Amino acid sequence: MLQQDKPEDFVIATGVQHSVREFVTLAAERLGIKLTWEGRGVKETAVDQSGATVVEVDPRYFRPSEVETLLGDPAMRTSGLDGSLQ
Repeated sequence: MLQQDKPEDFVIATGVQHSVREFVTLAAERLGIKLTWEGRGVKETAVDQSGATVVEVDPRYFRPSEVETLLGDPAMRTSGLDGSLQ
């Protein structure tokens, strides 16, 4: 990206969508922590094996124009940067 002849904006994406819940679950598994998800929406929490709440939703961090889903288009990465998805 830094070696481009002309400056451009790039979105680096895979075109594959994952939720925050999936990311947190995988990160916890790598740390040897098994999480159980309880509740829904802003009342959703993740608890560990001991029953301690380790993740909870904090509405203060919602964006004013929150969208339901985000999915990046990898086309610029594969065509504009001479790269391929692996």
